[in-house]
Amino acid sequence: MHQTTVRFGPDLWEALEAECAEIGVSIAQYLREAAVARMSYTAGRRKQPAYADALVAAGAVPPTAGMRLEYELAGLQAESAARLASEHGLDALAVTRQGEQVRTRAREVRAESRRLRDERTDLQWQKRR
Repeated sequence: MHQTTVRFGPDLWEALEAECAEIGVSIAQYLREAAVARMSYTAGRRKQPAYADALVAAGAVPPTAGMRLEYELAGLQAESAARLASEHGLDALAVTRQGEQVRTRAREVRAESRRLRDERTDLQWQKRR
């Protein structure tokens, strides 16, 4: 076993004490179970079942075949949403770059227009002399 020190602000400590008293476990046990739950969650996101048994031992409901299918479907939907968001991000970047090109070209056209207008004004001025 290893031991560590964890620091909590007064509000969080008070809430933690109240929760543990409500469910009848020690704060240490609560934190151990929270660590197992967090590790199970991240292992599941990586599709690694390493902590599934530990999560069940900590009091979670064991996953049924139906739940596994739901989790897999949710994972596929999340991947699809992430892919779609990435595509939209690329589209938005392309539109941003196009806008920048349009603004740059507009500045160039205005500058050329001023130059031509100045030349025309100079020619008209010289003809009047």
